[in-house]
Amino acid sequence: MIPASPASGRRQPPDSADPTRVLAHPAGQHWQFRTSSLLWLTFTAAMTLAYARLYGPWAMGLVLAAPLAAVAIGSWFGLMLGRMQDAVYWAVVGSLLGSAFAVQPQVQGLMFYIWPLLFSVVGAFAATQSASVRFRLIPLCAAAGLLTVWLVYATRLATNTDGWVDIVCGGLAGAAMSGLVGLVDWLQATYRTPRDAWAAGLVFAVIAGNLWAAFVTGQIGLG
Repeated sequence: MIPASPASGRRQPPDSADPTRVLAHPAGQHWQFRTSSLLWLTFTAAMTLAYARLYGPWAMGLVLAAPLAAVAIGSWFGLMLGRMQDAVYWAVVGSLLGSAFAVQPQVQGLMFYIWPLLFSVVGAFAATQSASVRFRLIPLCAAAGLLTVWLVYATRLATNTDGWVDIVCGGLAGAAMSGLVGLVDWLQATYRTPRDAWAAGLVFAVIAGNLWAAFVTGQIGLG
């Protein structure tokens, strides 16, 4: 007669039997945002909207519509490449950064919509990559930015030499957005502070820089 094992009569809880099973279904968590993240994103969007208000209803409409399009962009990248929450988050932050660039008076035509789109796509793509390779993506994202803006001006460069400035800025924008994703993650890991605060601070810095440039050039005044 074989003696029964002491544990044979016990029923192990499903999760305690194998600790790794706790992570068996992590995918659902990628669709969820913490309340703090949503509050920070709302604050960042409100800050960008207040800035856009200086330039009229079209600028405000862009700031309201761009994050909605960014959610769709981030969701697509998340479904294709993983890291759903990161992809959506950085797509939305990128759309707000791009909107802050686009609402300036000198930005007209198709580029008004291209800037938020470019920042969203680069942000979502960079967020789906592992932290160890994000800084290596900067040349690739710079090339993507150059190509995107070049396609906008491809048939008009001969008559619109200012387009070359935008093309160069497109490359810089792609590199900067990719670098920002990696930089904020590094700051979060190094200083143990929320990425939401760093991201909001970067958007604020861009807006403050734009306001200072507009004040110096006389586009806006104190009165």
